[in-house]
Amino acid sequence: MKRIILFTAAFLSLALLFSVAGCGEGEESLTVELTLSIDYGPAQGEEGIDEFFELEMPGDSTLWDAINEIAEVEATDYGELGYFIDAINGVGSDVAVSGCYWIWYHINDGEELGATGAKGYELEQGDHILWRYEIHE
Repeated sequence: MKRIILFTAAFLSLALLFSVAGCGEGEESLTVELTLSIDYGPAQGEEGIDEFFELEMPGDSTLWDAINEIAEVEATDYGELGYFIDAINGVGSDVAVSGCYWIWYHINDGEELGATGAKGYELEQGDHILWRYEIHE
C-alpha cells in the first residue's frame, strides 16, 4: 500500500512540475516582423515609395497599431465601421488635392487592395503593407 501511495505522490509531483513549467508558454509575447511602406503620391508630386520601415510588433497587433507606431495619424472614428484615415504625417487633410484618399495594399506578388480597415487586419509574419495616398474620382 505504501508503494502505491509513494508512486501516486511521485506521479502527481511530476505532473504538477511539468504543468507549472509549461504554464508561461502561451503567455510569451510572440512578435511579428513586417515591412511598412508609405507612398505620399500626388501630395509629393510623384508616385513611388517615400518611406520604408521594417518593424517588429507584438503578435496580436493590427495594421492600425503598426501605422500609429511609425507615423502621426489623423483619423475619423466611425464606430463599428472602423476608422477612416484622414492624414498620415500631415498628408491628407492639410493637402489641397481633391479626391485623394489613403488606401492600403498587401504586397505579395503584386498589390492586393486591403480587404478590411486597418484596425480589422491582424498582422502576419513577413507582411509587406503599402499605404498610398491616391486619387479616386
